[in-house]
Amino acid sequence: MPYLKKKVNSARLNRPIEDYSEDETTLIQEKKQPTPIKTKVETRKEPSKKDMKKSSQTVSKTKRDQSKPSSKNIVKNFGKAMCSFASSELAMPYLNRININWDVNLEDFQEHIQKKRDLIDSIDSLRSLLLIMKNDDNVMVGFKKIFQEISIIFIKYFSVNWIFQGKMSHKQAHLRARFKMLRRIKSPQHFTYFKDFSR
Repeated sequence: MPYLKKKVNSARLNRPIEDYSEDETTLIQEKKQPTPIKTKVETRKEPSKKDMKKSSQTVSKTKRDQSKPSSKNIVKNFGKAMCSFASSELAMPYLNRININWDVNLEDFQEHIQKKRDLIDSIDSLRSLLLIMKNDDNVMVGFKKIFQEISIIFIKYFSVNWIFQGKMSHKQAHLRARFKMLRRIKSPQHFTYFKDFSR
């Protein structure tokens, strides 16, 4: 049956137009004419000055948020990472070597640092873990010196891995901040400010 239909159709197509009936010629002409495509034209409304000002403010806010990380967040992130490292098992070989000079109970030290980790939220709170005060006893002086030395080890040897494996959004700013943090940790008495790394 399909073979017969093909043969009939091919025979029709090979005939001259004069041989077609009127019904067949109108069908052929309708098939040849392309159907017009309907398009919908929308007119845009001109934005007012108020709308333009709002949109430029939101764009500048998002650019600023993405390009300028807060220095407070950088210090807080480094402080929490240093505390986490100091209270982990990974730091134990380094702590044992450092503790020869200070003879402090390392379990107490790690407990102390773990408690202080949640309190770090600014430069002052991190500085208080590093800076030796007049009223500190020998155990607290030992804790602060050990934390200072283990923090230096963390920044020198472990911070790059922490930055790239972490969930932070401003990885480049944290990378550039490493050396400044290292200088501040080595001399915590000068750890009073920390400039943004937006450039």
